[in-house]
Parts: sequence; structure tokens; C-alpha cells
Amino acid sequence: MSDDLYIQTLEANSSFTEPAIRQAMASLSLDEEDRVLDVPCGTGRHALWMLDQYPGTKVTCLDLSDAHINYAGKLVKEAEKEGAVSLVKGDINHMEFPDNYFDLVWCCDGLWPGPAEMGCVAEEPYAILDDMLRIIRPGGQIAILFWTMQKLLPGYPLVEAALNATAYSNRPFTPDSNPGLHTMNTLSWLRRTGFKKLEARTFAADIQGFQGPQDIAKAQMLLSMIWQGAEGQVQAGTWKQYQEISDPSSEKYILNNKDYLGVVTYTMFTGTKLKK
Repeated sequence: MSDDLYIQTLEANSSFTEPAIRQAMASLSLDEEDRVLDVPCGTGRHALWMLDQYPGTKVTCLDLSDAHINYAGKLVKEAEKEGAVSLVKGDINHMEFPDNYFDLVWCCDGLWPGPAEMGCVAEEPYAILDDMLRIIRPGGQIAILFWTMQKLLPGYPLVEAALNATAYSNRPFTPDSNPGLHTMNTLSWLRRTGFKKLEARTFAADIQGFQGPQDIAKAQMLLSMIWQGAEGQVQAGTWKQYQEISDPSSEKYILNNKDYLGVVTYTMFTGTKLKK
């Protein structure tokens, strides 16, 4: 996938998941001038939402992609937040920050364990989490978030259940993966790393009220992102039915329903680095 198309996909995703992410941010507690690391920062949207919620904070955005850093820079400039956001090109596997520096490390959809060829940052999360513990100040927090569920095909629960059961939909997890490395076990990762006061909460975002073709196109990108590679992993009849309801030229195109309603959820796992 090209950088431009991937950024478009991230932006489409953000337009629908924003309510859930903002709820998650609001459930945290940050003070004036707290330092936040957003890694990997992607397009920089989360950094700006964090500043909306906690205007006095300073956010460092770290990402390995030049395209992401450049795009985030444009958004930060448009929002006139240059003084509150620092943009750093860097690798989550080799974070060059001082010990005990950040009050919060925010990592959303950036720590999926798995093979590099699937776009994962590491086979296991532990070395990265150890480094995150190092750079968080005593009393500071970590927030790890993952997309955990979607209901996007109202009226077609059997089709959606079949698609969600495919290996493609559950990537990068495979039948051979260590069950302990499934993202729903993130609390155990944090416990093993040494974080305390562990909590997990799930936040939902409704998808409805499309305002026009642009919104529908973004929702179409969402469907493609989740299920475009599932062909051959479901029965032919199921795939044919999915194609009928996901084809913009079809009379059954599900996104043309003026009463369409979908939902996605994010689960946030938090922990605290205790003071010695």
C-alpha cells in the first residue's frame, strides 16, 4: 500500500473512531505541562485530540514513517499547535528518550505482536514495553489501545460473523500464535513488565449519519480495510452476498441505507509506574 493510500485509510478510520478515542483520553488524568509520548503517531490526529482534552500538555509524536511525520506536521501547523507538539522520526524499538521523562505514553494500534511482513513492530511486545517503562516517570502512566470489535453489516449477522472468523480479519494472529500474545491479554503484558494499578476499559463509537458521498467513501475504505482479503476464507455464497452489499453500484449497497448504523470498539489497557 502506498504512503498516500495508507494515510487516507488512517484518516478514514480516525473520522469514525474519534468518539471512542476521545472518550478513552477523557478517562485519563493529566496535569498542566505533563509530557505525553504518542507512539507511533500516524497522522498526528491523536496528538491534537489529546491537546483538546488537556491543553496544557506537551506532546511528542514519534513515527518511523517520513510520510506520517510530514502529514502530522501539516495538521499541527493548521491547528496552530507547533509550540505544544514535537515531531520526531524514530523507531518504537529504539526510542532515544531520557529515563523517567514522560508522564504518559500513549500507544494506539501500534503494538500488535507478529511478523514484520504483516506490518508488526515486533514478534513480542516485551522489549518495547520495558523501554516504555524506562522513559515513564515514577507515578506516570501507560495507555495501550487496540481496535477490539466491529459491527458494520447491520441486517447480515451471519455474513459478518463468517467474515470476522477468517484469518484475514484476525491478522496478525494465526492458529500458531502464542495465545498469551493476543491483544486481549495486554494486561498480562503490562503486569509482566512491572506496571501496577492495571485497568482495562472499552469505548464505543457509533457510525451513522453519513453527510454525503465523501463520508460513504470513507466507510467503504473501512469495510475494505477489514475484509478485502477474506475472499477464499469463507464459503462462495457468503462472499457473493458480501460483495452484493459492499458494492457501491449494487441496489443492495448497505451504505446507501439512510438509517445505517455500525459500531466499533477500542479497548484501552492502562498501568502505572509506581514511585520508589
